[in-house]
Amino acid sequence: MILKRLLVLSCLSILAPAGLGQASRGASGKSFGVAMRLTALAVRGASRLSTQEVLAGTGLSVGNMVTEDDLKKTVARLGETGEFSEVLYSYSTSSSGVKVEFQVKENSELVPARFENLVWWPMAEIQKQLEQRVPFFHGSVPISGGMLDQVADALQAMVAERGVAGHVDYLRTETANKLAAVIYSVTAVDIEIRNVSFPGAALEDVPLLQKAGKQIPGGEYTVSRLAVLTSKDLMAVYRRRGYLKAAFGDPEPTLVSGEGQSFTVDVSLPVTPGAQYKLKSMAVTGNQAFPAAELQKHLHLPVGQPLNSLQLDEDIQAMRELYGSRGYLSPLIRPEAEFDDAANTVSYRIAIQEGAVYHFTELSIDGLDATTEARLTNAWALRPGEVYDRSYPQRFVDQNATMLPLGGRVTFSVHEEVDEKAKTVGVTLHFGTAPAR
Repeated sequence: MILKRLLVLSCLSILAPAGLGQASRGASGKSFGVAMRLTALAVRGASRLSTQEVLAGTGLSVGNMVTEDDLKKTVARLGETGEFSEVLYSYSTSSSGVKVEFQVKENSELVPARFENLVWWPMAEIQKQLEQRVPFFHGSVPISGGMLDQVADALQAMVAERGVAGHVDYLRTETANKLAAVIYSVTAVDIEIRNVSFPGAALEDVPLLQKAGKQIPGGEYTVSRLAVLTSKDLMAVYRRRGYLKAAFGDPEPTLVSGEGQSFTVDVSLPVTPGAQYKLKSMAVTGNQAFPAAELQKHLHLPVGQPLNSLQLDEDIQAMRELYGSRGYLSPLIRPEAEFDDAANTVSYRIAIQEGAVYHFTELSIDGLDATTEARLTNAWALRPGEVYDRSYPQRFVDQNATMLPLGGRVTFSVHEEVDEKAKTVGVTLHFGTAPAR
């Protein structure tokens, strides 16, 4: 009975705030001040990570001698990785040694780790190597903590082993003011693309893709550069011909030659074209300011033909400009598709939420001499209180170009001062001198 009582009194918990590696003593129990043999080690609370991973990450082994200071250091080490938002431990002592249990709460704020230009290994090999070298790494990293640097250090070691004279760095990227990913890259190296291929593309599409991707060969290999060219240029090959579900996979580089700081690669951009869809019908809903027949004039997509989604984008932009000419500055115009995969057709509903009408308040002009500014101000036809026409400033400058110095060889930009509460717009025309040719 005395032994059991002593065991209860000897229980102690330590909390380590994530990423800080600090520990504070709990209120209960006594600490052990001398090294004791670790007779049992357990973990509770892990779900994303396996119990075995967390146990391995502690660096402790049953049978070894440990002190309370070792447990505190373990808590700090786990907390510093950023993988855990909370780490607690408890222990009980007996004549045979000490039993330790860690209770962890995994950090939910993880983002993908992406690799910009590590062309020396397949992606699966990079993942495998990092999992072996960095505790708890499985493709994502915490937004803070030591794992960010641990991954960079592991990649640096891999690069050095491969004989690459570059430095591994990483960059945090954001989307909508929120951390979206951490991108790792090797700097101080030159990686040039020799050839590009498109596995999965139909034979007749390959020349079209090669023409659209003519900037790829001879250029630098980075995943982000290829992503831009793919989404803008290569995808257009399919979008304009009705392949509305076409998708490109991640680039797959193959090292051709090189050493030190200069390398050449071939790149494979796998593509899944999917089905080609023809337009079945097109309808406009939600419109009040303009009749459907007038809006339909801005749609240039023939029924029964493969749907050109690039043309659809242009048509919707033209609708937005039409609404802007009537004071609707922020209409929501959304194309909603309904696919019939059996017939390979698509029906579109252009859903419109027109929003509020904005009125004009005042004009300001800067960058010109006082006389010219006065003449332009006098020629401005849009009066305060009238419905604002967003197309008018450009039209106004074009019509009055002869008033401008140097025969109109100036630059100009339009700044709209929008009052969302009053639904008004003030306009400033900024003029500058055009660069000499």
